[in-house]
Amino acid sequence: MVAVLSLAALCFCVSAVSWLACGGRARWAASVPGLASLGCCLAGFGPVAGLLVLGVLAMTAASVLVLVLAPRPGRAHAFAWVSGVAGLVPVVLMGVGR
Repeated sequence: MVAVLSLAALCFCVSAVSWLACGGRARWAASVPGLASLGCCLAGFGPVAGLLVLGVLAMTAASVLVLVLAPRPGRAHAFAWVSGVAGLVPVVLMGVGR
């Protein structure tokens, strides 16, 4: 269960950072996958460890996306949507498996 929540949290982190890269009003869209990532981390690891895991995931996602999106910032919207949907897949599969 923790591995599935970790995968979902990573995908949601990537989505949130991608929305932040879009700039403008799209930055508000980052709050939805950001809160989803926070919820996955807290549910999987507890309050203290969950916040630490979320910080590591967010820093990792930001570092990687700087390299990926810097040459073509126009891809940020597509990247945000795809990674957000990819984050839903493990959460849905975990719910179906119960």
